[in-house]
Amino acid sequence: SDTNDASVVILVSFYNYDFLFTGDASSDVLENYNIGDIEVLKASHHGSKTGVSEELVNELSPEYSVISVAAKNRYNHPHSETLELLKNSEIYMTSEFGNITAVCDKSSLEFVTEK
Repeated sequence: SDTNDASVVILVSFYNYDFLFTGDASSDVLENYNIGDIEVLKASHHGSKTGVSEELVNELSPEYSVISVAAKNRYNHPHSETLELLKNSEIYMTSEFGNITAVCDKSSLEFVTEK
């Protein structure tokens, strides 16, 4: 019933790194996938509180989280609860860093930002 939950969700595995791209799907939908540990999570729905849950973060254990969000947006994204849930990962937000690019090979993963 929620069009956000019809988002395409993609798991990309490249060498030893797993990247989960979540679109705007809610955590209720994402929890049904049973993905396991990943390295990089593109947080759902601009870091809204419906996109990430404690259960999902515990399942995924992301080392890095990327949040695509505009600075000072009218929805006040990312939500403080989402940031709290992701606090054990290194968080990159487009509102702070501009474009964010993950670069990896067999032995390393790094993030390149505009700022």
